[in-house]
Amino acid sequence: MRLSDMNWMQVEAYLENDDRVAVPLGSPEQPAYLSLSVAAILSERVAADAGEDLNVADAGMGRLLRFTPDGRVASHTIDGVVGVNAGGGDRVLLADRGVGAVRSLDAEGAETGRWVVPARVTRVAGERDGSAWFALTDDGWVWKYAPDGTLRAAWDGAPEGRPVDLDVDAEGRVL
Repeated sequence: MRLSDMNWMQVEAYLENDDRVAVPLGSPEQPAYLSLSVAAILSERVAADAGEDLNVADAGMGRLLRFTPDGRVASHTIDGVVGVNAGGGDRVLLADRGVGAVRSLDAEGAETGRWVVPARVTRVAGERDGSAWFALTDDGWVWKYAPDGTLRAAWDGAPEGRPVDLDVDAEGRVL
């Protein structure tokens, strides 16, 4: 359920069966050259993801942690992990500096793909439907790839600065 997609009658009908609602809120800030609604977009993403597995890159311990909504935790050792993102479905994308590539893992932590990116990857993000994934490299470039690892596009993400993070919203916009 997304409140922004419903009218009051639909919300009322929903609440007859389930009284749980996550209301995403954003706070205004100065988000550099990003949209003024970036805080609202990101908070909506957090609310939407709350009912899904949460993947966390623990760079200090060299591992990928997967937290499920029911409280279970799975740990996979990955030397050099610096960024992680759900890549659509049960796929997890991670930037692995230990092997100098972006890797795709299934829900059990088994590798399903590996792609070398032209520079040192700092962040990864995937479209929710798995139709594309993106890598941000330390030189400020953003690289867009097809699910099979074929390069689709690349652009300088830092013409007036240096981006430090990367995400893709529900509509496929790179943030």
